[in-house]
Amino acid sequence: MLYAVPITLLIVPSDFMWMYQYGPAMFPFATLDFLMSFPSLVAIQLHIWDKQLFAPVFWKVYAFVFIGWDFTFNIFIAPALTHEPFDPANLVYAGLCVPLYVAVFRYAFRKWEEIPPVMDSN
Repeated sequence: MLYAVPITLLIVPSDFMWMYQYGPAMFPFATLDFLMSFPSLVAIQLHIWDKQLFAPVFWKVYAFVFIGWDFTFNIFIAPALTHEPFDPANLVYAGLCVPLYVAVFRYAFRKWEEIPPVMDSN
């Protein structure tokens, strides 16, 4: 939770700030980035609380698509849309997201059938 809450508070408003800063032309791309990033935030919360949602194959495919999208958007698409050259300092964001990437992969490749059910002590 020490990581999940701050990264959620960082990612969710960032796409809306892109739209505010760069205008309506950024709307479709910021919306797509939000729609691609939001399931990762759901996955990290589900991973923390040991809850299964959707079939594992969904998360396996999503894990690779998410990482590919995140790097592509932040390294190629965003600089092209903002007409600003790529700044290597933007790699700090990728470094901050490493635990998120790991959590999504761990959630995607988790062996759900091997986890014993929680026993009620009543």
